[in-house]
Amino acid sequence: MIATQAEQLLADPYANSFNAVPSSAGHAADQPQQHPLVWERKFELDSLCYPSGWLMAPSV
Repeated sequence: MIATQAEQLLADPYANSFNAVPSSAGHAADQPQQHPLVWERKFELDSLCYPSGWLMAPSV
């Protein structure tokens, strides 16, 4: 799950919704041209902070 989050973050840090496979489905009219994994962009700071919480969580 962390690897998937990292892949999506690297594909487009401004996206909040992704396709399961790189199909270019979604809001294709977004500018600039978006990565085929991206469904929609709605940048929110907490979207970038969420995966970092997993890295800082104590091991159980």
